[in-house]
Order: sequence, then C-alpha cells, then structure tokens
Amino acid sequence: MLKLNDDKTELIILSSRFRRLNQQISVCVGDTVLTPKDHVRDLGVIFDQQMLLNDQINLVCRTCYNNIRKIGRICCVIAGDATKALM
Repeated sequence: MLKLNDDKTELIILSSRFRRLNQQISVCVGDTVLTPKDHVRDLGVIFDQQMLLNDQINLVCRTCYNNIRKIGRICCVIAGDATKALM
C-alpha cells in the first residue's frame, strides 16, 4: 500500500574507494529519470558512494554541538540535576 514519491527517490551506486565505476547509468522510475548522486539520505542517515559516512558523522557532531550550546544558554535558569540530565 506504499506509494513511491518520484520527487524524493534518489539513486546511488556503491563501490570501493579503490575501484570506482565510471559508467553513466540512469534509471526510469515512473515519469522521473534518476541519475546517480554522490550521497543520498535514507531513513535520516546520509550514505555516500564508498559508505564512509563522513557527511553523517559531520551532521551528528554539528547537531550535538548546537544542542550543547543551547543547554549552556539555559543552564543558569534550570536546576543542576536537570542540567546534568540534559547533558
């Protein structure tokens, strides 16, 4: 009962970093022609062609740093135990 959303469908070709494929591949899905991308997002995880997950690691680190900064701004307002729990 799932419906494929052509606009959100992405294509990636996974390969070793030592042996990359140089073929130009395109796939037709519905009315959309898909060409391979360098990185795609699936269930919130960013995958790249060599499965190194560098983009995913950078995103998680950036998000954690931003959240820690936000907690730092409000730590003077909340109790010490709540600050420890948030951290």
